[in-house]
Amino acid sequence: MYIVFVIEALSSLQSCVSISWHMELSMRYTREKPATEAGGEIGFLVAASTEEGKSEEELVKLKQKLVSQVLEIGIIFHSVIIGVTMGMSQNQCTIRPLVAALAFHQIFEGMGLGGCIAQAGFSLATTSYMCFMFSVTTPMGIVLGMLLFSITGYDDSSPKALIMEGLLGSFSSGILIYMALVDLIAVDFFHNKMMTSNQLLKKASFIALTLGSASMSVLALWA
Repeated sequence: MYIVFVIEALSSLQSCVSISWHMELSMRYTREKPATEAGGEIGFLVAASTEEGKSEEELVKLKQKLVSQVLEIGIIFHSVIIGVTMGMSQNQCTIRPLVAALAFHQIFEGMGLGGCIAQAGFSLATTSYMCFMFSVTTPMGIVLGMLLFSITGYDDSSPKALIMEGLLGSFSSGILIYMALVDLIAVDFFHNKMMTSNQLLKKASFIALTLGSASMSVLALWA
């Protein structure tokens, strides 16, 4: 489980580092252009500043789109796994906490994903498609779990089933944990002008983050 988590986290990290490297390279290339290309020193400074601003803005948008897409993939895997587990479960004591976990997870994951999609500035068609996929993956997972149980008599306590569930859970958890810590929480807490300039807001946000994490940890006792 931990190996899959590390591999997935490193894959996401590689994507982010690649975009950051391209951003730095583009800015460096803009600064090192000869002055003659911009029509003199003053013209070069104006043109370089304009190009640098546009290039940086485009690369930031590209990174935001990548963050949204990777987060969508992680949420889809996570939703399908929970749906399959719920569909195959025959114990009411297991189904009830799963319903509660689904309600909490889907609401807050949807809010986080919606914010990322809005910042990325996708087209209407892409936004609609991503929202549709987010909406149908859990019901599809439940139906798939019911079909698997009725056709194969799936035993969720068998060693093979536990290994497969652990691998898939690690895959989706690796994406979600990395995206939450690096691309969502870190950006909002350390690269947000409102957050860095208002210490009271920053403290309140840390308290809210701690309470939210503690609440989800307590909820995991019944999930």
